[in-house]
Amino acid sequence: MSDTALVFGDLIIDRYIQSNPYMIDQTAAVAYGPQIDEWVSIGGAGNAAIQAAAMGLHVEVVGIQDGRGEAANLLLAHDVNRFRNIIISVSSVPSWQTPAKLRIVDMKHRLLARVDTPRQPLNKADIADMMCGTLRDSIIERTPNTVIISDYNKGVVSHDTCSLLTTMQREYGYQLVIDPHPANAEMYRNYFAGCDPTPIFMPNRAAYEKMTMQAPGRLEDMVRWAPADFQKYRLVVTEGCQGLVVKEPGPNQNPIRIPPIDVTAVDQCGASDAVAAGIAFAMAKPHASTPVMMGRTAAIAGGLAVTKAGTAPVWWHEVYGELLEGRGKRADLELAVTMAKTVRMSGGRVAVTNGVFDLMHEGHRKLLREAGKDNYLIVLLNSDESTKQIKGDDRPVQHWGERADAICDMDCVDLVVAFQGSTPAVEIEAIKPDFLYKDSSREGEDIPGAAHAGEVRFTDKSSHSTSRLIRRIRRDTSG
Repeated sequence: MSDTALVFGDLIIDRYIQSNPYMIDQTAAVAYGPQIDEWVSIGGAGNAAIQAAAMGLHVEVVGIQDGRGEAANLLLAHDVNRFRNIIISVSSVPSWQTPAKLRIVDMKHRLLARVDTPRQPLNKADIADMMCGTLRDSIIERTPNTVIISDYNKGVVSHDTCSLLTTMQREYGYQLVIDPHPANAEMYRNYFAGCDPTPIFMPNRAAYEKMTMQAPGRLEDMVRWAPADFQKYRLVVTEGCQGLVVKEPGPNQNPIRIPPIDVTAVDQCGASDAVAAGIAFAMAKPHASTPVMMGRTAAIAGGLAVTKAGTAPVWWHEVYGELLEGRGKRADLELAVTMAKTVRMSGGRVAVTNGVFDLMHEGHRKLLREAGKDNYLIVLLNSDESTKQIKGDDRPVQHWGERADAICDMDCVDLVVAFQGSTPAVEIEAIKPDFLYKDSSREGEDIPGAAHAGEVRFTDKSSHSTSRLIRRIRRDTSG
């Protein structure tokens, strides 16, 4: 299954001015204070693309910008794009003005004022032709698993582009994820209701109420009794600090409430983009595409987004850390590779160490603590069969699950992955860690996988040995 997402919609420029107000102005009832900072970030479909890339997906973003090229430049310069995993298919139109929002916030990022540029009249036919051509080429070349429609009602998402996306879905089979604007409800209904695969429709509660014209009530009941057209979607309706509600298509499907994570909200700007990215990631992973797992991933991504100032990225390793809460740290190689990728994208460093870790002793703990200090630590743990190959038939003393549990109990460890071979060279090559930690007794030897690590580091644990511990136990027992 492809892990490529195409994001299509309105690119928006988010400008921020941060002030430290300390009094009310004498001439009007407004906060007054000095300017402390200012910055610019990409919003709208651009932020959805950033969030999808931060989740470890390969992303292409399709949209339009003005002749200055500011939107594309912000995407190019973003930290998420340091590995160039976002393909920017943004058309420049000199007569177009990229929509912008100016937010004035205080030192805690609470909104004091907001000014939006007005929606600009445009030649819809020309824009539609341009977007359809770019979309068609991108879908044919990338064959995305998911297409996210990020609609802020700025004129980019149109009848023509919706018709094209529906037509090409029949051939390419991608999953549509629609972040809707209430003003375009009729357009969505005309083109997306009844598509296969069933589109995922993800309004917030306010937008859902406007589009369905239902009387306000308990969200689960509103979603259960959604109008017939809305029964044709997979619904993910967000409700701010109350979490979200997921419902599969059909009148007989019961809604599922996904609770929020326990966080302190700083800024709700761009949370829906993180939710869309969480859904896109879940749909790229068969084990995560069930309604509950998809909803849980989306709720965590949206919850983490509001803890950050502005449209800051939510990284997949942050989301997975919440998913793991209370469930241990065991993972397969595919997940470990994804986690390592997003850690590096966020500016972090990945460390790997490996071993049998039979009868955990202080030497093991020292190695793990040093490897995990300031690093994201992945431990490659010999399977029981692998241990017998290198240690003999009487080993391991503890089976894999017991050894994994002992490693997971250490706060410095982030993931534990089993490997079957006599060495973890294949796994190290796939993860490509910044650091590979080994016992100092291996210094000067040929270290399997070392060629695929940025640096090999050695830790002295020679005063501790599981083999010596086993011999001592046997000697004491026989005596």
